[in-house]
Amino acid sequence: DQPLAVEARDALVDLIGGRSIQIYNAPGHKDRYGRTLAYLLMPEGDTGQERLVRMGLASVVVIAPNDLYLAELSQAEDDARSCRIGIWGLSYYDTKAAQDTTGGYQFASGQVSRLDLKQDWFSVTIAERLVILIKRVDWQDSFPYSVLDLDQARVAVRGWVSAKKNRSTVVVNHPFMIERCDIDPRRLCP
Repeated sequence: DQPLAVEARDALVDLIGGRSIQIYNAPGHKDRYGRTLAYLLMPEGDTGQERLVRMGLASVVVIAPNDLYLAELSQAEDDARSCRIGIWGLSYYDTKAAQDTTGGYQFASGQVSRLDLKQDWFSVTIAERLVILIKRVDWQDSFPYSVLDLDQARVAVRGWVSAKKNRSTVVVNHPFMIERCDIDPRRLCP
């Protein structure tokens, strides 16, 4: 288990156990592993996800097209991070340099060293070590800037890193998951 994973699970059980909540299926109702994606609507009007993020027991993940509560979730994460609550107070969850990434969900940053614009995918390489893969159709549907704007840019990325011997990859399908350090609101950029 990653640090605070058990605490996050226990907090979720405490949060919804014995309560009447609504479950709203997300538009993209399954992730790439076949797990159900849904919003937990609390009687007070917020979501269970927002509460866990506010407690610092989760970070925001956007699996397009599921960004319905992104504004509330990103504000909750900003608040928890600024107060160094939960995961944001542990060095384990600090943004790593791209060359230091390992497998699993991580935050990483570095300078874009290469762009490959293929027919179906955009490949953005950071520090010759971490490759961010973005489907061309996802970019065209969701990203408000040209992929060429990433050339030589300093970026930070969040997501599930698949580590190989010399190179790691992370698949991104929503602009929230990649941050341009000198342009976007600074969340993960060191």
